[in-house]
Amino acid sequence: MPSFTTIVTLLAGSAIVNAAAVPTEQHLTTTTLHTRELAKREPVTAAILTAAGTAAVTAIVNEAVKAAVGFIGDISNFDAGREAFTVQTTEAMMANNPDPERFQAAACYNQGFSVADPANIDGQSSVEFSLGILNTDYECMYIAAPNQFFTEGDGGLINLSFTHTDRCTFDQETADLTCV
Repeated sequence: MPSFTTIVTLLAGSAIVNAAAVPTEQHLTTTTLHTRELAKREPVTAAILTAAGTAAVTAIVNEAVKAAVGFIGDISNFDAGREAFTVQTTEAMMANNPDPERFQAAACYNQGFSVADPANIDGQSSVEFSLGILNTDYECMYIAAPNQFFTEGDGGLINLSFTHTDRCTFDQETADLTCV
């Protein structure tokens, strides 16, 4: 009786020979723009954990979070989902800005931060972003001018997104935002 190893070797060899025998068109080329991961796709979820600020502004932040989750859909890469979430949320917030004269920026950040004038922050919401068993928290809010938002951790779209008017400037070195 042949051993298990012998049988597996024969089956593997047979598969290689059969694959080599599949006819292909000589002039066809397959091109991809990026590699795709063979991974289970799971829906992104985001839950508002706490909210502070005026009811109308907080409601707009909540709607922006829901819209971002709907836009992202099912993904397999947690980091890519986080990047899309931060950008989509702040863009949706500014697209639905309840007071464009007052609010000059929207921010989502998942590290420690401080602001120069806490009274000029509105709609601050703690959001839990989840994909399968992975999750992280963000703080999303509107920033009214004049104000400064000071980051106390890493930047990058995975952690931070600002969408702002020309009354604000972003410091590439510190990842801080100043609105006048």
